Amino acid sequence: MPLHRESLYAKVVSHGDKKPVNSPGHDTIPVENREGTDSKKGSDGRLAWGSRTDIGLVRSHNEDSFLVQAPVFAVCDGMGGHAAGEVASSIAVQTIAENAPLHADDV
Repeated sequence: MPLHRESLYAKVVSHGDKKPVNSPGHDTIPVENREGTDSKKGSDGRLAWGSRTDIGLVRSHNEDSFLVQAPVFAVCDGMGGHAAGEVASSIAVQTIAENAPLHADDV
């Protein structure tokens, strides 16, 4: 039995995007590369990341939300089938996105 279904649904918030996490238009899986650092104190480096979520084989919808907004990354798990788990995870990610620092030096 496969661990993941063939179709994936990713929910992403990007900085400056005021749409709710679960709204249409957040169905892409971003992969980004960033080089360097925000300050002269740090060392140069390279970071590559990607993001993906899957409803699995049990539930009919996905309650998970995540944030890919370097330098902050967050995963907010749904409530395991409880009422409005997708709302809770969406609010959590939106709150983090609105309050997260924009630069690594501010973390």
